[in-house]
Amino acid sequence: MIEDLSSEIPAHTVATYPFDDTCADVILRTSDNIDFYVYKIVLALASPFFKDMFSLIQPTSTNESHHIVPFTESGSTIEHILQLVYPISEPPPPTTLNMVDNVLEASIKYQIEKTTAKMKQALLTFVDSEPVAVFAIACRLMLEDEAMVAARACWRAAGMMGSNHPGHVFSSAQSSGFPQEMERISAGPYFRLLRYVKNRDESAPFHLQPPPASGIPAEDGGTPPSSWRGTGADVILESRDGIQLPAHMNILSLVSAGEMLGKGDNRVSAEGGLPIIRLDEEFTAIRTLLRLCYPFPEDGGLIDLQHLARIMATKYNIPKAASLAQDLMGRQMEENPLRVYLIAKEYGWETEVKTATRECTNMVDSERFYGMYAPEMETCSARVYYDLLECCLRERVTLIRRKRYEKLRHAIS
Repeated sequence: MIEDLSSEIPAHTVATYPFDDTCADVILRTSDNIDFYVYKIVLALASPFFKDMFSLIQPTSTNESHHIVPFTESGSTIEHILQLVYPISEPPPPTTLNMVDNVLEASIKYQIEKTTAKMKQALLTFVDSEPVAVFAIACRLMLEDEAMVAARACWRAAGMMGSNHPGHVFSSAQSSGFPQEMERISAGPYFRLLRYVKNRDESAPFHLQPPPASGIPAEDGGTPPSSWRGTGADVILESRDGIQLPAHMNILSLVSAGEMLGKGDNRVSAEGGLPIIRLDEEFTAIRTLLRLCYPFPEDGGLIDLQHLARIMATKYNIPKAASLAQDLMGRQMEENPLRVYLIAKEYGWETEVKTATRECTNMVDSERFYGMYAPEMETCSARVYYDLLECCLRERVTLIRRKRYEKLRHAIS
């Protein structure tokens, strides 16, 4: 029996006027299979992206149909953009923040200046009703000015609600709690928003970018340490950023690091004929790896906890890494439990997560806790940091209630 597969083949719907004109010279096919017949010249005039793209498309022969350009955006998003760039009546502004977000992101992606400007204006019409969501969108799209406006709106909303605790910014500024838009940005901008609101100075500037100094020992760029620059090397380790470090197979094997040689792409160097193992790591991580393998003097300042954690948790089985990580974790737990929490959370180390959470809870009422920064905040989700704050606040309230109960019970007895 032959199965009917027609239902599995996506049907292509032709867009409505004026994007149903088959005399047009290209078809834009959206993610929901809507075909927009458009004229290249209109899009080329509106966007350097389209101008460059169309210059690469070969003209179709007389017996071929239109060239089809697939898009990842939905039909509603592409239609709104086309209605703005075509010489027709402009559409009404989007009525939902989600629509503004989609059209704005696509406009920036395709370098359409006109629609980008209009969607920036539309974004700010939601700033009073949904300041945190607008802030998140502006941060994700790297819109510094719009992020500043949204941060000030959060400042005003938190002030009107009488919220002096930075952990309450979201619940104060937006009754729905943690908005879904925040799921798509890192904890770094969220941290800076909390600091901005807590400072209670609306005139202060807000910056999207992280602070210039993170408190983490600086790496010395891409210069390999002189201690292992070549004598007797029989293998070359190459980082994903193209920096090469000579190494010795016997030393790697002695410390059980030989496993890493099977995790890279192999080729032979043009000079010397040494095998090159290209690892999916940055230079600083490979340098940390080699510091664990070679008998160099111990210097914890040159080994970063994040690189060490990555080596331990995801890549290579090196026994020395475990003891060193334990030592670094202990030091960081006192200096910056937030950083330990973020790293442990990323790699699923539940014991360290619980310990770091407890340390953070003990600090939750101090100014130091809300000024505590970790470079991992720029890569981890804002949700992770938000959940930590919420957990610390709950645990703190529970602890206070328990102490009050014990005090009352002692007084009664």
